[in-house]
Amino acid sequence: MADRYDLKTARTGRDGKTYWTKIGVMFPMRDRDGFNITLEAMPLQSMNEQGQLECRITAWEPYKEDQGAMRSEPSTTSSTPEWPEKPDTLDDEVIPF
Repeated sequence: MADRYDLKTARTGRDGKTYWTKIGVMFPMRDRDGFNITLEAMPLQSMNEQGQLECRITAWEPYKEDQGAMRSEPSTTSSTPEWPEKPDTLDDEVIPF
């Protein structure tokens, strides 16, 4: 059992792929059986295959940077955005206003 789990919720992108968004953490209680859950965001309800509203949160063992290749997850892509490199200097002449 892991010491901590990342809580994620799935969403379907316009491209039909599943993207996972981290919304909190879950960790075992110290003094008794059970878990503490801390949410940083609330997932939205969506319609499941039976036509019912559902709000689903999935617990994952945290991804460790030093593991090399990313472990297999049900999603086809990560929800972590690819940010452009930060420029060394800011050039006001590039701003269009």
